[in-house]
Amino acid sequence: MGLMIAQEAEKDNVSVNDLLDKVQQRVNAMTTSFEQVKPERLATIINRELAERSTREGGMMGVPTGLHLWDKAIGGLYTGVHVIAARPAMGKTAFAVSIAVNACRELPVCFGVAK
Repeated sequence: MGLMIAQEAEKDNVSVNDLLDKVQQRVNAMTTSFEQVKPERLATIINRELAERSTREGGMMGVPTGLHLWDKAIGGLYTGVHVIAARPAMGKTAFAVSIAVNACRELPVCFGVAK
């Protein structure tokens, strides 16, 4: 947006009103292009996604984790960030390392631990 304003301002015989009109048109176009989404509970979104994944045809869609029941439930890993959270001493690190070791056969894996 800033680049467009600078380029338009450098043109000969451009009026401030014309420049403001172009900026307003661009802003209006940006605000109408965003989809309005109502907030939902995270549990609702997760349950809907897991239900959709369980009905997919063709078996595993993502990368296998090596944990067969987990793979069956989630359909494998998809690229992106995966967050594992639980109370202390629940086996999060062992779970994550096991998944990372199996997934790195098919995907690049970056393993990080937050403190």
